[in-house]
Amino acid sequence: MEPRDYEALFSRYKTRGILLDTNLLLVLLTGLVDERLIGKRERTKDYSSDDYLYLTGVLEPFHKRYFTPHILTETLGLGSFHGRDRMFKYFEASQALCQHFCEQVLLFTDILAASQDLYCRLGLTDAGIVLLAKQKELLTMTNDKPLAQELRAQGCAVIHYATMKQVLSSHSAR
Repeated sequence: MEPRDYEALFSRYKTRGILLDTNLLLVLLTGLVDERLIGKRERTKDYSSDDYLYLTGVLEPFHKRYFTPHILTETLGLGSFHGRDRMFKYFEASQALCQHFCEQVLLFTDILAASQDLYCRLGLTDAGIVLLAKQKELLTMTNDKPLAQELRAQGCAVIHYATMKQVLSSHSAR
């Protein structure tokens, strides 16, 4: 994709909304607690504080940002911190983040009814992402290649975060 393709996707889905997967939501949440922690934890080791700033900028124009309880549960489980003060900041940041997102509940039985095969291949959270993206016609941003491939195969609009960042960074460097 070219930079103009990303701009067109952003414009097309600005009012409809964007759905983030677990790792990207974790980067946002960790950044709200302390940007310096990004990259120092196992699940954010491939990211930096620049990614936090980049993500907040990318998400800013979207009128609606979505997550499911499954995404949030994974995010909260992966991002927990040791120490009372950090845990308090973490839960404060979680509350702040939730104020800027729409939580879309998907029942386990509905996910299974939609596709047991998808659930078996991708797991509950990612199967729910595919289902929600299709139901609400959302743009999904992920750094998970199998999830991105499945979303494309299902006819959903998807952005692979690392690829987008590389394309846009190399274009702006010219």
